[in-house]
Amino acid sequence: MEEALACRDKQGTVAGYHRHRYYKQEVCDPCRLAFNDYRQKERDGRSPEWREGHKRYMRAYGLRKKYGITEDQFSAILEAQGGTCAICWAREPGGRNWCVDHDHSCCPGKQTCGKCIRGLLCVNCNGKLGWYEANQLEVGWYLQRGRNRQC
Repeated sequence: MEEALACRDKQGTVAGYHRHRYYKQEVCDPCRLAFNDYRQKERDGRSPEWREGHKRYMRAYGLRKKYGITEDQFSAILEAQGGTCAICWAREPGGRNWCVDHDHSCCPGKQTCGKCIRGLLCVNCNGKLGWYEANQLEVGWYLQRGRNRQC
């Protein structure tokens, strides 16, 4: 009875997809495919200008939400670093964008307060710094052990 109420004719429609979701039922394959086709057509109809603007908007939203900074603050940090990575001075981020480095002891979660940002790093340095911070004691022990050897 509930399945017939949600899907009605089993031909798969966008409305059927929403009925499945409304009645908290598993969405049948025909309705899922109809909804996916609808979403794809919607995405394909967007202009390149819209896509570029949306990309900038989402970048600004992500910086605000995750790091508590604006695009202008991000640009100011990068300019203060000379447009390079804060560690290796690479001029290219090595990925889509520069990584915002912050002190994880201040803000251990996924979001930061915005006050503990140390700088912008390339993807390579960001990965290595994350590994080093996680293994700092072991690395220090290893380096200290090497200094005690007689050459």
